[in-house]
Amino acid sequence: MPDIFDLLDDVTTRRHNDLPYRIGNKYPINVYNHEELQKWLSFVPMGNCFYLQYNGVIPDEVLVNLAEHSRFGLRQMIYNFSYGCADEDQFVVQVLPQIYKQALFLRSHAIKILLNIDTDFFKTRELLNLMKLIDCFYGKNRLEFVRPHRQTLYEYCAWKRRAYLEVCPWVHFTVSREEMRESFQYIRKNNYEVFDMFYSTPSVILKGGKLVNEWTANKSTD
Repeated sequence: MPDIFDLLDDVTTRRHNDLPYRIGNKYPINVYNHEELQKWLSFVPMGNCFYLQYNGVIPDEVLVNLAEHSRFGLRQMIYNFSYGCADEDQFVVQVLPQIYKQALFLRSHAIKILLNIDTDFFKTRELLNLMKLIDCFYGKNRLEFVRPHRQTLYEYCAWKRRAYLEVCPWVHFTVSREEMRESFQYIRKNNYEVFDMFYSTPSVILKGGKLVNEWTANKSTD
């Protein structure tokens, strides 16, 4: 059987006017590494009829590159960022720091993608509420999209009495200020590095293949 990417490349380019056919799908295509992701995003998508689900954590450098060259493709992606984690402890220590910095990056570039917040994985209420809060913060919800692009999570929470997340027109979630406070304290106990970022990191830049605090990075080069 021919490689799926070679087959699609052959089919989509069979057009007399040299414009490639667009591709679409009914159900999200599961992708497990950034090489496959970049191959799928090289095709021309069919409006809102093309979806990918990335399972795992996208390398920072790849995310930045896609933001620069495949913004529309990123908006069609479902980000299953907890995939591959054994438990919540591993997620908080190894994955959350990177996911939070990626949320800051996406926010500053006005790119909205769907975070797949797996309620079967996030069993601790404070952590589940934190992920909903981060989803609101980085701006997937159109109602949350008018806001300063450079803002810490703490500043965002202080600005809002209640974070409001519209998953779709008929499904809404809210995270109260008290729930925000409880989530902050949970992270403070389990990963102080991330807790500190909630207060000290309003924006990030790519440096050495990793997203880092922009202010700290610029200060170190002075």
